[in-house]
Amino acid sequence: MIPLLPPSVTTPPVPWEPGDLSPVLLLGNETGLLSNTARYFNAANDESLSITDNASISVGDIDFWWAGWVYLDSTGTLRYFAGQYAASGNQRSWGLSFSTANPAVSTVLMSSNGSTFTSATGPTITAAGWHLVMVYHDAANDLIGISVDNSAFTTTAHSGGCHDSTAAFMLGDLASATTGWLGRMQMAAFGKSPTETFDNIRDALWNGGAGLDLADVTAQQISDWGGVSAWRLTENSGGAEDIWGTNDLTDNNTVTAEVGHVAYDSSADDYVATAEDAGAEGADMTQAAFEDRPQVKTVNGRTVLLGDGVSDFLSGSCSLVQPLHIFIVGIGADSGTLQTMAGELDSAEVYIEESGTDAGYDAGGTAKQAAHTPGAWHLYEVFLNGASSYMKVDGASLATGDAGSAGVTTTLGLMALESGVNPLAGHIDTLIACDAEVTGADLDDLDAWVEDLGHSITITR
Repeated sequence: MIPLLPPSVTTPPVPWEPGDLSPVLLLGNETGLLSNTARYFNAANDESLSITDNASISVGDIDFWWAGWVYLDSTGTLRYFAGQYAASGNQRSWGLSFSTANPAVSTVLMSSNGSTFTSATGPTITAAGWHLVMVYHDAANDLIGISVDNSAFTTTAHSGGCHDSTAAFMLGDLASATTGWLGRMQMAAFGKSPTETFDNIRDALWNGGAGLDLADVTAQQISDWGGVSAWRLTENSGGAEDIWGTNDLTDNNTVTAEVGHVAYDSSADDYVATAEDAGAEGADMTQAAFEDRPQVKTVNGRTVLLGDGVSDFLSGSCSLVQPLHIFIVGIGADSGTLQTMAGELDSAEVYIEESGTDAGYDAGGTAKQAAHTPGAWHLYEVFLNGASSYMKVDGASLATGDAGSAGVTTTLGLMALESGVNPLAGHIDTLIACDAEVTGADLDDLDAWVEDLGHSITITR
């Protein structure tokens, strides 16, 4: 009997993606979008995050630890910023503070009876900088320890354990304290009875100074660390989610948001600090000012950038020369003002002008533009090559002619000119720039990809 041959096995084709064009710039949905939001506490408003006492957050004569990244606006005032500690009613348990000195001295306070307390003094910090603070209680050895910026733990003898207080657990203040936190906080965590050493937990959270996104801590690490609760503190407003446990924190007096220290992958509603360039140029687009960062939104199942048309934009250094073929999948609002999708002031620009329902391009010469349908998703395409320059929208020719010979010689803006002029009130999905005209099958693949994005764009050439 002749054995049957197995059916042929074929490898499914790899889906086409913009990187197949070998672009010099590739920004937006197809690359990394990074955020680093932190919570901002204003002591003048008595702002804090808290949860009422419960069994999971309470301590006793056990091993436990707390760690978090903190940023103090200014020194000279006593600042409390984490713990379960109330002077009234003899409900002191443990708390963290920085002294009135300049630089400020870190201190952990711990009470075994709810009234009197032992303090361990750690390293100093300067204002206007990020610092990792970690503290612990070692029940077996009757020690409390504190470390700042991955320093060796400074320890102090403390017997009798830690009082099981009924005070609320708080970040940004302590119950009945009068001097709360003035500054920022990010990536705070709390654990009990770890099997891993305190030193190793600290080292992992320090992560070479870059910090560790608590969402990236593995299940095994959480177990080894005795992890109870972790608050990334990356929300734009409101309370703080506990991603390891059930101790979600309530917002008291409107804790806001600011620029943080630890970077993480952006998700819906985050404000983008960096759009990583996956092209050959490697020109990552960044924005330092929190209030000027575009927001991440999910539109038609795609992660896109949203600009407010007021100040939101990203920028990065690069050097692009003609010929330059640029593709942008985007949409602008009908705001009645000139809106730039990408460009360098007085040099290479790609923009939409919704007030006149016009789209156009400019390479430091005479702007070329013509009417198109505003307020909808489009594939904007510009080929900059001197007298052979042209613009197309959804594959149809819109404007042609020599608009100048300039390229991008210093800084490129995304969602505005590089100085923030003419910001876009709308969305950008992806920007692709190639250092040669894209033609033939490559263009067909790009068109098919755009039509499949879900933005209801139909390409007609």
